[in-house]
Amino acid sequence: MPSMITNGLMILLASSYIPLSLSLTSLGNIAITAIILISKDEVFVPKTKSKLGWYSKYLNNPLGRFITLAIQLTLGWPLYLMFNVSGRLYSRFACHYDPHGSIYSNRERLRIRISDADVLAITYGLYRFVCLWMSLADCEWISSVDNIFAAYPPVSATL
Repeated sequence: MPSMITNGLMILLASSYIPLSLSLTSLGNIAITAIILISKDEVFVPKTKSKLGWYSKYLNNPLGRFITLAIQLTLGWPLYLMFNVSGRLYSRFACHYDPHGSIYSNRERLRIRISDADVLAITYGLYRFVCLWMSLADCEWISSVDNIFAAYPPVSATL
């Protein structure tokens, strides 16, 4: 039973880190992919053979693919969400966390704000959970986050 609860919590936490914004931008992909316009894809726009780097032939093996995958998951995914690295080009800066970005329509802006609040709440909850299980001395490096929240009192703003 405890492992079932742990698995459920891990799934909840992992799904909370996938912003709603990603699902909103992927909705339009169904029609685009159906007509095979891969250059209009949101998440991954593959490079043509002429634009591949000199190093690509050295990474075409199991170890190279593992290194590439590790880099994509640790650096590429966050950079894609924050700065639209390797994503589709837009007329202006595109960020999955910006409700006023060029990725979204006006009707989706409130849902993006809610999704952003969810990501922040889960991040803060994980921070507090880690502090609970670590000694205070081990948690000092990250305790500056508490000082930031204490310095700025909550503002009641309407969405």
